[in-house]
Amino acid sequence: MKNGRSVMILGAKEYETFDFADDIYLVEYFPAYKLTLPWYEDKLTVKMVDNADAPYDIDKLKLMYEYLNKNGDLFYIAYKNKLVGDCAIFDDNMVAIVVSKEYRGMKIGSKVLDKLISYAREKKLSYLKAEIYDFNQVSISLFKSHAFEKIDKEMYKLELI
Repeated sequence: MKNGRSVMILGAKEYETFDFADDIYLVEYFPAYKLTLPWYEDKLTVKMVDNADAPYDIDKLKLMYEYLNKNGDLFYIAYKNKLVGDCAIFDDNMVAIVVSKEYRGMKIGSKVLDKLISYAREKKLSYLKAEIYDFNQVSISLFKSHAFEKIDKEMYKLELI
């Protein structure tokens, strides 16, 4: 997956990127809390991610990113050289994608999920899974459109082998 290309991300330094279509890139994680905090201050995003009503503060955001970075492969999503979300594959094969509200509805999540599935295959993972709250119909539709099947109340799985 590494193509070794670098791009300039607005508000950040140059970092290793992973190429794919339509000006969308996965960027290896680096601390960018000021850029990413607004995503998690959005109440709808927090509801869909954590089924919680309280937005994140900087301390909670740092803890989240530190945990994700330590327990999986964590990336930012860049669109036209601007960070617009994050995604991860955890050590237990759980996949997560968050796209900031300003960039939803542009098929970014679908393209990112395609790339994460390819990445998981390159890593020889046998499956991916996603925990999606039953009220998050947009995410359920996204994952089902990529052949994830419901295996429990809020759990979806894609067999890769």
